[in-house]
Amino acid sequence: MEYSSKTIFDEKIENLKRGSVLLFAFRGITSGRKHFFIILNSNPTKDNIIFLSVFTSKVQERKKARSNCPPETLVEVTPQEYNVLSVPSLIDCNSIFEISFTELKGKIKTEMKLSEIKADLPPNIIKKIINGILKSKLIPPEIQKKLHP
Repeated sequence: MEYSSKTIFDEKIENLKRGSVLLFAFRGITSGRKHFFIILNSNPTKDNIIFLSVFTSKVQERKKARSNCPPETLVEVTPQEYNVLSVPSLIDCNSIFEISFTELKGKIKTEMKLSEIKADLPPNIIKKIINGILKSKLIPPEIQKKLHP
């Protein structure tokens, strides 16, 4: 009998896709706390650089800070729409984080618990996020082009 050395984490990595949600701490966020990050690449397992959006529970604070941005670039999500959330949250499509696929794989394998790999976002929310990124004046066109559906 042949045994595979694949772990459940390897399988989770192989199944990453646009809209996959992962809970981890990231150098790009100064609080040091874990946040829900959303994979934006349409085929992340084939890309060297992974683009991420992040949920914030500071909805009003972020809306105020981005009051000069198109409203479509701020995507609000309720716990009823995505039951992983415990409070209404917002995705600021004017801000994207980058991580190498190698670093992300390392985080998943060494820093994350299985419970921190969350359910994928529903397609309607993913569509709103991508639309918000494409409408943002703060996201460079070359990144928008890579994320275009």
